[in-house]
Amino acid sequence: MKQIIKTALIVILGNFTYALAVAFFIEPSGLITGGGTGIALFFHHMFGFKTSHVMFLIYTVLFILGWRVMGRRFAANTLISTFCLPLALRISESIASQFSLTDDIVLCTIFGGIIIGASIGIVIRTGASTGGMDIPPIVLNKFFGTPISGAMWAFDICILILQALFTEKTKVMYGIILVIIYTMTLDRMLILGKA
Repeated sequence: MKQIIKTALIVILGNFTYALAVAFFIEPSGLITGGGTGIALFFHHMFGFKTSHVMFLIYTVLFILGWRVMGRRFAANTLISTFCLPLALRISESIASQFSLTDDIVLCTIFGGIIIGASIGIVIRTGASTGGMDIPPIVLNKFFGTPISGAMWAFDICILILQALFTEKTKVMYGIILVIIYTMTLDRMLILGKA
């Protein structure tokens, strides 16, 4: 029971950290990003669907995939993220609306990338997921040994290309840098403490 509570708290911490990075660095600077959020933004801009509805659909489908492939423990931990992340983002956005850390897009790219990569790494190390597009790379890692950060980078680049259809070129390039930074940070987090 203690281990379950500890794991749940770590997953919640990782999700709140992720949400803070989005609220303070990604959204204010207008950066594009990868993952489920990036896909939701694409469908919002192309077809007018609400971002939150698309995210819920994506997270539900990926949650079922993770449950079927990775098992009940993974699903239980990921379920926390599925509900925690939207709540954490709403709280973080409320805090971010009161003050701004920086409007420098370079600083937002660097700090957003580092914090997102670290927060995803914290969650994955518990055997869970943040409930988004990190599930397919985890599944690929299980079956083929594909590096999680490398697969995540590949998925995110594809998602960034989708968003490039409606985003100015400069922010697309910063988005690519953001993805590189957070996948490199994630990779370091996953090997931390391993021989």
